[in-house]
Amino acid sequence: MAVFTFRLQALLDQRLDMEAKAKAAAAEKNRVLEEQQTILLQLVEKEKSIQRSISRARDELLLARVTNAGADVQRKNDYLEALRQDLSAAHDQTLIQQFAVEEAQLDLDKAQAYAVDCFREAEKLNR
Repeated sequence: MAVFTFRLQALLDQRLDMEAKAKAAAAEKNRVLEEQQTILLQLVEKEKSIQRSISRARDELLLARVTNAGADVQRKNDYLEALRQDLSAAHDQTLIQQFAVEEAQLDLDKAQAYAVDCFREAEKLNR
């Protein structure tokens, strides 16, 4: 009767290759997450900057009502309204970016879990 030998080296090599690719994908997902978090921080800072501008404009407007003509007050009111619209748009962008960060975090978690699974499969064959 012929002896059947099964060599696991090819399968092990395949699993090790899958593990390396999974680790590389997890690293890429981590880079994407960091990039998304950086964008979020920039958007939050932009939102804060607009809020500070609104506060300054409101203070100037309160002082201007006492000393300036009506046309100047109207111009500053229009500017304040434009800043409020900018703040609303910046807030919307921040919310959208928060969702992008959450999605990137989920993608990273999945990629890391897959990398761990690939590592375990390779370890099983390595024993």
